[in-house]
Amino acid sequence: MLHVVVGLSKDFCASGLRVGALHTRCTEVLQAVDSLSYYASVSRHTQHVLAEMLADTRWLQAYLDENARRMRHSFGVLSAELKDAGIPFAESQAALFCWLDLREGVHACRQQRGVATAEWEDEERFWEALSFKHGVFLTPGYYCHAKEPGFFRMCFTWFPPEALPIAVSRIRAAIDSFKQPLL
Repeated sequence: MLHVVVGLSKDFCASGLRVGALHTRCTEVLQAVDSLSYYASVSRHTQHVLAEMLADTRWLQAYLDENARRMRHSFGVLSAELKDAGIPFAESQAALFCWLDLREGVHACRQQRGVATAEWEDEERFWEALSFKHGVFLTPGYYCHAKEPGFFRMCFTWFPPEALPIAVSRIRAAIDSFKQPLL
């Protein structure tokens, strides 16, 4: 059984635009989401604007092409900076996010606690320092169902490309800060 879910907020880089579609032939799935539609309906004004936008195929293709070009450029900037900083990550061809391997920082948190293996608590501690001390907000792997602590999701597409080197240098600084001995 195949279910297709599409969210326009991702395709059009409009995170506040909560519009999507579900295509399935499974009656059980349709029945389950039918009761939600009353509380999650899209206004008629939004439907009209989206219908007009999607009907303009020339504009739509130009938008999607430019969006893809900008995403490729941003990922190129990000991946070069991550490589220079020695931060492992998952290579990608097309995505809004980058999967970062920050186990180095999480394991440094673990070592400070004096325990044998990193736990989700160490990931949370590293995330707090990364967010509140270094000013970089990433999604911890725990919330993305990572198999082990230390992986983070970075939404790099909402950053202007010139901000990505700053973000990577802050991530590196957060990792290095946990390697310093406690006084």
